[in-house]
Amino acid sequence: MIKVDEKMIHSKMVRIDRDVYIPKSYVKSIKPKNKKHLLFILSPNAKFARFVPCSEEVTKIRLLMLGVAPKFLRKMEEIYFHSGIKPLHTSASNSEITPLVYESYIDNQNLDAISFDDLINRLEHLPGVTEVITETLNAAKYS
Repeated sequence: MIKVDEKMIHSKMVRIDRDVYIPKSYVKSIKPKNKKHLLFILSPNAKFARFVPCSEEVTKIRLLMLGVAPKFLRKMEEIYFHSGIKPLHTSASNSEITPLVYESYIDNQNLDAISFDDLINRLEHLPGVTEVITETLNAAKYS
């Protein structure tokens, strides 16, 4: 894994999770009317995905996966969609996997974590979402 210099992290990057950083340019202050641009981020164990509101000019949804084959990451980075996905809210009572809530470094908002199956199910039914998303997520899940 690439070691990230602390000075670079604070000046150009935002920490989303342990060992997961994204450029500050992808993130903006969150206002209720600007939640349609979202970034997918997978935890290093590739079992959860989070929705992080992003700057309006970022219309491409990036899936940052640690420990998953680069070809899957490249496929996901090529995919655009404009479906205005909303974060999924789950609770321990209706999920076999207890959802994790992470401290956010973005406006002190909470990030929601959902199970991989929930994410795949949600994506499959969105209009305009290509098969490669499901194929990529399934491949990542079982890699």
